[in-house]
Amino acid sequence: MDKIIKIANTQIANNLPLVYIGGTCVIESAAHYVRSAKDIKKIVDTSGRKFILKASFDKANRTSLSSFRGPGMTEGLRILSNVKRALKVPVVVDVHEPWQAEEAAATYEACLSGVFANDPAIRFEAARANMEAGKFERTAELLELIRKSRPEFRPEQVSLLIARSLAQSGRHAEARAEFESAMAKFGGFDVKAEYLIWALLANERELATRLYAEVERATKRWNRYTKEQNRPMLRRLEAAYEYARQHP
Repeated sequence: MDKIIKIANTQIANNLPLVYIGGTCVIESAAHYVRSAKDIKKIVDTSGRKFILKASFDKANRTSLSSFRGPGMTEGLRILSNVKRALKVPVVVDVHEPWQAEEAAATYEACLSGVFANDPAIRFEAARANMEAGKFERTAELLELIRKSRPEFRPEQVSLLIARSLAQSGRHAEARAEFESAMAKFGGFDVKAEYLIWALLANERELATRLYAEVERATKRWNRYTKEQNRPMLRRLEAAYEYARQHP
């Protein structure tokens, strides 16, 4: 089964309609980015395809060291937030350093105190940013709010992120119960892979052995495109395997 990547309300997979992701290489200025984003969206709209805006507030991999890298994170996030609201499109952005996740989390938290206070997508992105920033209790708190108020919103992703945040908080019994619940309700590759990573790190050998067999059966059927789509998860699995080998 092809992996489905969800960005806001847009789903991306090999067997789903083409989705365009695009934007300028770097945010040159607020005015330039708004104008460019509008022009790109207008072009994509003529195709009838869905559109996701891409941006970099700090383009760290420019060809020349003297090239303009962007407006910085604070101003860049402000510009992206304004464009997202104006065009009503999802936005993706690259994060280069762990500390940037903290600032992104703070930006999302600020949104939650305004007109988007009850927006599940904003709340979910705030949870993800808090997870990356190491604020695991806050992550779980935000996700439980989503589950309570909007149980139909990305239930599998919410469940897995709750389980991961519980595990990172040292609440392993609760994490295991959440993983088991996700297995019973969803049981897809992502659930099995995340549960396997937890089992390897928690030294749950019997469980890890069973899940490993299931994950192996799934990955053996993949073509190279599916493997590439799942590359980040495969890297995390390999890191968990390595940890388990070093901590028998």
